Amino acid sequence: EKLEEAKAAAIEIDATAAAYRPVAKRGSILFFVMASLATLNNMYELSLALYMVVFLKSLQRAEPDSTVEIRLENIIGTLTSDCYSYTCRGIFETHKLMFSLQMTLQILSGDGLLNRDQLDFFLKGNLSLEKCKDKPPAEFMSDAGWHDMQRLIGMGEQFAKLPSDIKENVEAWREWYDLEAPESFPIPCGYETCLAPLERLLLLRCFRVDRIYVAITKFIIVAMGQQYVQPPVLDYMSVYEQSTPLVPVIFVLSPG
Repeated sequence: EKLEEAKAAAIEIDATAAAYRPVAKRGSILFFVMASLATLNNMYELSLALYMVVFLKSLQRAEPDSTVEIRLENIIGTLTSDCYSYTCRGIFETHKLMFSLQMTLQILSGDGLLNRDQLDFFLKGNLSLEKCKDKPPAEFMSDAGWHDMQRLIGMGEQFAKLPSDIKENVEAWREWYDLEAPESFPIPCGYETCLAPLERLLLLRCFRVDRIYVAITKFIIVAMGQQYVQPPVLDYMSVYEQSTPLVPVIFVLSPG
């Protein structure tokens, strides 16, 4: 009888543990994103032991709930927010948006929502050395943008008619191109509604690469929320709460 009870208890424990795997998955993604920052600056080195301090404190802070699904959402949300805040307090301002983007992309990838070919194009453009013999569909397009578009139109049906749409609606595209902030206005010919957020970035890259930095901010807001593009103000009480007697807090005074 006791063996049967032990087996039943083991099955129940396994089922409960399996239910919390999404938390482990998100925790793993966040750790590797945070650890990868060391490639930018040696001061950003992160140990697993230190990360576990943040992880465990997030579990304690997450709002409890009797429903497992809601409890998981609370833990994942709190953990993601805490890791973002914790990391932003320890990196230079110039790297904060980069960290937000990397975190967003890796989370989307973990959820199966990121197209790797599209990401590769966004980061590198068209690396082909073969130049297109055809002229750009509009005179205001740069040669580099037209070269990138040659690869973009082969990345899916949603981009296949792009050159002809530009030719047939040159004035609409010119007006959009000439806007001070085109990323804040609808893309002509219905592309605003038929393209996913990342795909809109790819299209913008072909026209106004100078606006990509701002467009990335909008992309993160859509995917993650406003708080992930607004680094937290330094709060000493928060720093204290995320510290332990065994983890020192080091303040680095640096110009700029």
